[in-house]
Amino acid sequence: MIREKLDLRDFFDAYDRGDPHMKAAVSELHCQILREAPHLLDPKITWFEYWKGTRGGKRNLKTGFPESDANLRDLNQKLC
Repeated sequence: MIREKLDLRDFFDAYDRGDPHMKAAVSELHCQILREAPHLLDPKITWFEYWKGTRGGKRNLKTGFPESDANLRDLNQKLC
């Protein structure tokens, strides 16, 4: 049986910040990336540079304000 691979763009298009199931899925994906491919979360990686250029960097989902690198490290440690 051939399975079609998931396309993350579909998840981004449908993402609802208020849906706890979606938040849980993103948290699980984040933890799995940390375990299996941590280089993908390096702030110097190409995809992040593209994202940072369009969004102004990581923002707090509740306030909309940019988060410092220290806050991101603390959050990563709490999630996984």
